[in-house]
Amino acid sequence: MTATLAASSLFVLAACGGSDQQTDQATADAANSSSSDSSKVEGGTTALKIAESGFGQQDEYVWSTAVVNVGKLKPGSFVVVNFNLYDASGQLVKSGSQTEQTYKTGQALVLGTQIDVPADKKVAKLEATVSSSNDMTPSSTDEVTLGAVSVVSDAYGETNAKFEISNQTDKPLMTPRIAVVCKDGAGKINGGGSEFPELVPPKGKTMANTYLVTSGKPVSCKAYYNGPM
Repeated sequence: MTATLAASSLFVLAACGGSDQQTDQATADAANSSSSDSSKVEGGTTALKIAESGFGQQDEYVWSTAVVNVGKLKPGSFVVVNFNLYDASGQLVKSGSQTEQTYKTGQALVLGTQIDVPADKKVAKLEATVSSSNDMTPSSTDEVTLGAVSVVSDAYGETNAKFEISNQTDKPLMTPRIAVVCKDGAGKINGGGSEFPELVPPKGKTMANTYLVTSGKPVSCKAYYNGPM
């Protein structure tokens, strides 16, 4: 996304959806899920929240959806939702995001996206986080922790770097600049890639699947945080 982003509000909701592939555990998670909203606008009115969210899965394809109440956001505001998909054991399987622009105050804005997961993975839980962002310079004190990189092949045979991005701050982190460096068996750089996730939730995480360009299969890869966009 080319627009300059900065966070103005936030809401986290854990929910489950889907068809006959939905598990009993997922249903229980949805029933017991809780929500919180720490974002306010002038006068104490809630500016932004997820009204409902869910997903559907067919084989390795998952469609994630969130219905967002934009509250008093002005028309033309950008809204971004991060979707985290978990399996029944609570492991983060894959993440995705979607950005839309509001056209009127108080509208119900639907954000949805397809997320491809490994063919042997069944999604049991969806965690959706929303933020609205407009012109504001990101803080240089944003703290990001990057997990160990796993080199994996996707369904199309392409090589990707898979790793978690964790936001240690209490504010949404918008489009952080992540670089991946890969090396061959001799310890020399043989390629890499880059990642610019649209949203990393405050005190939360997202999963990166970064496309790699390398000479041969890399022996190791490491992710580096280059700062906010």
